[in-house]
Amino acid sequence: MDFQVKWTFNYSGEGWGITHDGKRLIMSDGTATLRFLDAYTFRETGHLAVRDGTTPVAQLNEIETVRGELYANVWKTDRIARIALQTGRVRGWIDLRGLLSEADRVTDGAERSSATQRCSKCASMAPRRISTRLILAVIAASPAHRRRR
Repeated sequence: MDFQVKWTFNYSGEGWGITHDGKRLIMSDGTATLRFLDAYTFRETGHLAVRDGTTPVAQLNEIETVRGELYANVWKTDRIARIALQTGRVRGWIDLRGLLSEADRVTDGAERSSATQRCSKCASMAPRRISTRLILAVIAASPAHRRRR
């Protein structure tokens, strides 16, 4: 295996999470704005404000794309936002409250396995990884499901 540096690049601002949609890189920086980057130059090619209704959703952390939707962990919460990449509108929330004890609640992010189409909520201090089949997560986060509670 060759671990020689192939190239380097710079970008401005903070990078909290990064993913791609098959055409471009998508980066979060802890704000309510996602940035789109060219995969080869890392230059910003656009941005998208994320909102739940009229409220900006700040503290966007780890992000993953799954089937055209973006899943974003909100830092220091037990929630993952389902975001429409075309509009920035939050389509629903995945609420993970109660899955970890208070002592284990230091959550870090969302990640996806393309092989299993599972979305995981990672916790750096947690004794386990929480893994949920996306179909169940999408149903649990649907507006109809939220009204029933």
